[in-house]
Amino acid sequence: MTGFQLKLLAMLAMTADHIGAVFFPEIPLLRWIGRLAMPVLCFFIGEGLRHTRSPRRYLLRLTGFALLSELPFDLAFYGGIEWGHQNVYFTLALGLLALWAIQSRGMEGWLLALTAALAAELLGCDYGMYGVLLILLLDRFHSARSEQLAGAALLNLAFFGLQTQTLSLIALPLLWLYNGKRGRDDRRLFYLYYPAHLCVLGILRFVL
Repeated sequence: MTGFQLKLLAMLAMTADHIGAVFFPEIPLLRWIGRLAMPVLCFFIGEGLRHTRSPRRYLLRLTGFALLSELPFDLAFYGGIEWGHQNVYFTLALGLLALWAIQSRGMEGWLLALTAALAAELLGCDYGMYGVLLILLLDRFHSARSEQLAGAALLNLAFFGLQTQTLSLIALPLLWLYNGKRGRDDRRLFYLYYPAHLCVLGILRFVL
């Protein structure tokens, strides 16, 4: 599978999850489907860093879309401003910062990575510290499938126990199908889709 196909799958899973969270919380199937999205998003943070010409611009782009998405995120899920919970773009940006620091600054980078993970938790970013650690784990065991699966399973158990999030492990065999090719140039589509679909959900929340 190409990167485009995997990201498209994550986008559809995320949409099902958000529709379920906002409009149909009594239908767990939509939330179960949504568990597939986060591992794919985290995996491609590492892929993006591996192929980008400018990690700084990559980080700034993620941070910019995090800021752009925050109001739609709040309106969709809370119906108004919510200071205690931040959208997943912030988590991905902090995960990228952590990964970049480890790769470029050695031991000092690990301290910065830990700081980024703690910041994700303290700021109430979506998935918090778990999201940052998952980015690091998937990149560390990029080509080691058994270690990747075992690490992700232990990480899920540590943060969530045997809850719905455990279903996210189903995404790992899908990632193993990745052929290393980008496929279609998807950057604008996937960056813009997140705030756009949250705007639609936020509007529908007020209209319906």
